[in-house]
Amino acid sequence: MKRRVAPVLGVALLFLVALATAAPLPVPRTRPLPGSMPRLDVAPLAAERDAVAQSPCGTGIDRMPEFLAQWAERPQPLPLATSYSGDTDNLAVLEDDGTFFYTNLNNQPLLDIAAVTRAFYRGHPDQYDAIAIYLASGQTQWLGSPGALAAAWLVRNDTDGIGLARFDYGAALGSPPGLRIVLTMNGLQRYPSDLDAPIGGDGDTFSTMDVLAHEFAHRWLAYTFVDSAGTESPALLGRDQQHWNFFADVDGSYMEGCEWAQVGPDSFRTTEVSERFGVLDQYLMGLRTRAEIDSFIVVNAPTDFTPPGTYIPITTPFVGLGCDGRATAWRIPDIEAVHGPRVPDGAVSPRGFRVAFVLVTPRGTPATAADLGKLGAIRQRFPLTLNAGTDGRASVDCTLEALPATISLTHAPLRDSESGGSPRPLGVSARVLRGAAGASVTRIELSWREGDSGPFTLIALAAAGQDSFAGSAPALSTGDAQYYLQAYDDVAGTMETLPRAGAAEPFRYHIGPDLTPPLLRHTPVQAQSRDRLPQGLLARVDDALGVDSVWCEYRIGPGALQILGATHAGGDSFTVAIGAGATTGERIAYRFVARDRAVAANLAYSAVGFDTMRVVHDWVDDFENPTPFFHYNVLYSWRDAWHVEPGASSPDGEFAWHCGSQDGTPYGAHEDAALYSPLIPGVGPGVTLSFDHRYDLESLDGTSAWDGARVEISVNNGAWQVANPVGGYSHSMLSANMPFARNSPCWSGRSLAWRTETIDLGGYGPGSVRMRFRMCADDFVGGQGWWVDRLRVHFPDNETVGVPLQGDAMAVGGAWPNPAHERLNQSLRLPRGADVLWTLHDVLGRRVRVLASAHLGAGAHELGADLPRGLAGGIYFARLNLGGSVVASQRVAILE
Repeated sequence: MKRRVAPVLGVALLFLVALATAAPLPVPRTRPLPGSMPRLDVAPLAAERDAVAQSPCGTGIDRMPEFLAQWAERPQPLPLATSYSGDTDNLAVLEDDGTFFYTNLNNQPLLDIAAVTRAFYRGHPDQYDAIAIYLASGQTQWLGSPGALAAAWLVRNDTDGIGLARFDYGAALGSPPGLRIVLTMNGLQRYPSDLDAPIGGDGDTFSTMDVLAHEFAHRWLAYTFVDSAGTESPALLGRDQQHWNFFADVDGSYMEGCEWAQVGPDSFRTTEVSERFGVLDQYLMGLRTRAEIDSFIVVNAPTDFTPPGTYIPITTPFVGLGCDGRATAWRIPDIEAVHGPRVPDGAVSPRGFRVAFVLVTPRGTPATAADLGKLGAIRQRFPLTLNAGTDGRASVDCTLEALPATISLTHAPLRDSESGGSPRPLGVSARVLRGAAGASVTRIELSWREGDSGPFTLIALAAAGQDSFAGSAPALSTGDAQYYLQAYDDVAGTMETLPRAGAAEPFRYHIGPDLTPPLLRHTPVQAQSRDRLPQGLLARVDDALGVDSVWCEYRIGPGALQILGATHAGGDSFTVAIGAGATTGERIAYRFVARDRAVAANLAYSAVGFDTMRVVHDWVDDFENPTPFFHYNVLYSWRDAWHVEPGASSPDGEFAWHCGSQDGTPYGAHEDAALYSPLIPGVGPGVTLSFDHRYDLESLDGTSAWDGARVEISVNNGAWQVANPVGGYSHSMLSANMPFARNSPCWSGRSLAWRTETIDLGGYGPGSVRMRFRMCADDFVGGQGWWVDRLRVHFPDNETVGVPLQGDAMAVGGAWPNPAHERLNQSLRLPRGADVLWTLHDVLGRRVRVLASAHLGAGAHELGADLPRGLAGGIYFARLNLGGSVVASQRVAILE
């Protein structure tokens, strides 16, 4: 039995993270069971603070949302390569990759648990309930006061009846589903070599193993209120209402509180502290059923203290305090009356756990033998501590399992060449992404052969610097050659091949005359507003021998042919801007031309003839070419995730704007991102905005949104206002702590098929408008985000815009008769099948009637529809929509 003397009284740890710039975040939002109130934010009265000794525990269950907000508002640097990360003797050594630490406003060091957690899971599977993070000796983490040593960060809670709502911060933290809690245990220099010795010297209550057991159990303890005659009472709770009351008889729990022995009528004395997990602890941890628990007392109205002093519910526990008082008994039904039963209950709840131990070392520094020895001893001792402390009811596995080591290879493949006869130098960059500390690529082999059959010749590459290797492919006078690369980490027994298919799909190159033109890709711009000229154009050009030059040939109207050199924009991209000075109604004929580096100077063209861009009033943007749209975060400290994404376009395109991650994972937390249009002049009656979009955003149900997206409009550079689409938005915002006001409209939920939205801009004129596509996300679970494409701003004086069906066979006739009285007709010819929507609109752009909606095949068609009875005479517009885009809008006079 550990006997402890009374500690020196000091200042209690009362630490709350404050954010001056970020909006407050909600507590775990999933509703607790009826009647449950996870009261996690009540601090002790200021007058009581001087009566309490410092506690080593810096846990604050209500701090997790604020921590994530603070993490999200900081710039997020990319992780750097590390040399000393790896697993040693069941310890995960993580060298700081440049993202692990930051400082608060008072220049105090803070550990970024999100960065450390992500670094850990880059090399380890999702098999751990908890991660215990220790810092190498000499490092430290500020947890609110000099006496604060360690803290528990709850990542997920899936247990009912313990005083917490269910919640999941895993997506924001970047952790897989299995992780429940992260323990930050501070620098190893703060722990004595004797694991049972008091951490703070004589008089301290906590040992090294006590602190670890304490933080581990914060997953379940101690948050429970009790029902006292219909009132929820914190009678069991002490410091920060997440530790036990000093006067609660909780069997000398690791979670503070004491073991109280009755030594006379209404007379009690503390006999044990920080010795074990008591029966109440074990019930809440799922190790005992409610039937195994009798009652537990709290000493109320204590007086006549021996030794004399001021003692309150948040006093740090110690042995040997006597007092008079009245014992109040509480039972499990009193807890269930507030929080409901524990689910899962002790009969089926897990009793085996798995913990990973992590040692964080400074950047460029390996782990020392002393630190590895001390942390290894803690790791080996913890299973014994937990098992003994739970009366043999719980076990913990502290073995470490790493993902297989992987090698990253970077190589610029050899291009074709017209001159042979000499060896061809090549280089490779290679490094081990995971594996034991100090793991590295030890050798790289080149497998080469002439032609496309027969055996490969094996050639060893030589080391050429850190993570670099170099060598040469054999000389070849003329013909074809193939090769692939294999890298080995002989220590870990890991091998990687590039290309992955190796001999089945090797790299290829040709030696000899090149008569193949470059590969040139361009998506034509068929129409553009006069106010948007000059129009940026993009060509993507590649050639096995190399690209010599790219240019654009163009003619405005009947003018002379002009030649404009294209600017290399990185990778295979080349850009020009043409059309300055063109007026409405003119046509611009253009095409890209690319020449390779061959002796034959092979040419490629974007069109056999020329593409034609019509100068119109309408604004057109399919985002396939350079665009004047721009983006940034709306609120300071919130994130912006807009980017142009290939392969995600609405039909008949390649690129779309996407607000979300670029690697297929859910979008990040704490986002308020807007994609802005340029200023669009001349908006008035009849002007409409249409665009295609799809989205995957977090919602509570079919009407309430946690994350949302919407369109906003600014008129004449004035205040931004919500623009309402035809048919309205799908959801309204649920939270009051988001950039979108509570109950304001937005799109949310999942709508993964492309669909067209229309917004009447007529009511915003006259004047110039700017629109923005704005998406906001909270700090919790996210989806894939929001995609926007095929934007049109249509003016009623413009007949056709942005024809999606290319080719000379496309034709739209005039609507007839005009004026019309009872019936309206429309002829068109399609080069291929398309979804056709023919609608009638008034001068304000409001849709009056759907005249026709059908899928039509290629060829000539005649549409006809009866006009609505009782339709007022006047000017209307008949709009033809093909494949989701307006291709014709014709003024029609309707007679009564």
